[in-house]
Amino acid sequence: MKLPGAQVGFSKAMANKWLRLDKAAPGGPRVFRAVEAVQDAVQDGLRRVQEGDAAALPERERNELKRRKLLLEV
Repeated sequence: MKLPGAQVGFSKAMANKWLRLDKAAPGGPRVFRAVEAVQDAVQDGLRRVQEGDAAALPERERNELKRRKLLLEV
């Protein structure tokens, strides 16, 4: 089953090593959870912006959110 936007989320989860892919699993490749709990820095940053604390975000994080079109400064 293909979901819109799933590839982006899957790629980020693999890059952050939250998931692992077992290609030798019986029945074809399978995805397994690699960590018990996920600490998502992007979600935390967006919450801080939503609460009105955008000035506290480091410039690097702010630029990353802008690059991914999750943040727009006006």
